[in-house]
Amino acid sequence: MVVDGVDGAGDLDGQRVPAPLGGVVGVEVVLRVGAVAGPFLDNVLVFVADDDGEISVLLDALLADGVDGAAAAVAVGRDQTVDCLGGEFAGVLEESDPLGRCHDAIFGHQRQNRFDAGGRGRRAVAGVGRRAGRGADCRGPVAAERTPYGPGPSRWRMLVEEGDVELEVPGEATDGKQEGVFFNPEMELNRDLTVATLRAYRDRAAPAESYLDATAASGARGVRAAADGWDVTMCDVDPDAVALCESNLDRNGCEGTVRHEDANVEMHRRRYDVVDVDPFGTPVPFADAAVRSARGLLCVTATDTAPLCGAHFESGVRKYGCVPRNTEYHAEMGLRVLLSALVRTAARYDVAATPVFSHVSDHYARTYLRVEEGAQAADARIDDLGHVYHCQHCLFRTHERGLLADAPEACPECGEHLQTAGPIWLGAAHDPEFVAAVRERVPEDCGTAGRARDLCATVADELHEPTHYDQHRLTKRWNESAMAMDEFLDRLRAAGHEASRTHYGGTTFKTTADVTEIRAAVA
Repeated sequence: MVVDGVDGAGDLDGQRVPAPLGGVVGVEVVLRVGAVAGPFLDNVLVFVADDDGEISVLLDALLADGVDGAAAAVAVGRDQTVDCLGGEFAGVLEESDPLGRCHDAIFGHQRQNRFDAGGRGRRAVAGVGRRAGRGADCRGPVAAERTPYGPGPSRWRMLVEEGDVELEVPGEATDGKQEGVFFNPEMELNRDLTVATLRAYRDRAAPAESYLDATAASGARGVRAAADGWDVTMCDVDPDAVALCESNLDRNGCEGTVRHEDANVEMHRRRYDVVDVDPFGTPVPFADAAVRSARGLLCVTATDTAPLCGAHFESGVRKYGCVPRNTEYHAEMGLRVLLSALVRTAARYDVAATPVFSHVSDHYARTYLRVEEGAQAADARIDDLGHVYHCQHCLFRTHERGLLADAPEACPECGEHLQTAGPIWLGAAHDPEFVAAVRERVPEDCGTAGRARDLCATVADELHEPTHYDQHRLTKRWNESAMAMDEFLDRLRAAGHEASRTHYGGTTFKTTADVTEIRAAVA
């Protein structure tokens, strides 16, 4: 496979730069055009031909505004030149053509050949973004079409398979920062575990039937729940998202209700057995309505990890109403700050929120909380809030329950200052039996089945200590060599301490020992 530069007039520049190919409707393309072409992208098209000369691909650097690097590939016959493409497809972008300054030709219908999108006979345009490797866990091939899915102007979209459903999603994978309908393929693990958690909850809490996807976007989460037998309602304020949700339900033959509505309004109006809030950024603006709408299970995702873990301190204080600290167990700090905010919010309405499964994966924290009404039960959850006192110098930490902090004057190990974090959630972040049930119900056909089961197994075995250690951080501080984790944990247990791995990292662990006892046990 070779990549040839083509200027705006369609003339080959003769560079013939080798490049690996794959992933564009059967042909994997690894794009590095942005890094190579730099400021000249406005006037560059890239021509790709396979070894037998039967297929040609035009990679255009500026398919849509706001996309950095090359944005799409178009499969066309080798005998179709740039000029004839321009004549055949002229005017296709009359509504909004960011490429007008570059070239008229950007589209071609893919021929029905060995690169057909999943063999389904669809006429499609092969789409790929600069981050084409993202979403590699999606089981099926990807096809993209330049056709409208809603009342707004036409836009790119592609088909992906997750679990047992086929989803139509925005053609350029997003993490929520860009305008347009939100879809992030890196959240497939999150969605796979949601399906498994819903199954485990339904088996334990019958009857549990209704499910609200409060911030639906493309509807990926809601459609998968509908395909699994839930009475699904999806809600979004974006009319394009509403249209896409409806389209995805129809595509999979699923029943469901889609509402063009603000999530908070919907949750204040109606109650559901399960409420799922998976927004971009913080879930705090939805928390009050969510805890009042959920009858049994509340599912929440937070992607604003910097405020949660204390890296963006002031933002964390404002949003979550507590003091977060940026420590070596920052991921767990973020999770427990989130749980504290949700538990306190629920308690304001005499609702007890109890975590049954929580994990921090990649760039987000995800938790599932059982909710039940009752002032006494809510008071009991408040009793599990408290503070952590942490020494950045020797890594000593301790914790105590209570809404009022009463930190020691100095670290008892080294005499240095102790930082205070809280009030955070100090109780269990999961129910081991429930997590084991989730593991057993991970769908066989999901793209992250192995990773999901491994994560559940690790979480189920975690101790309920509110902080964890990192062996490498400790041994570096002690100027000692690290050892295999199994041996390290065995030494702790042999010294009479409880110890477990954690899902936060390969060298992280929890133990009932303090930092001095850890060093003595593994010496």
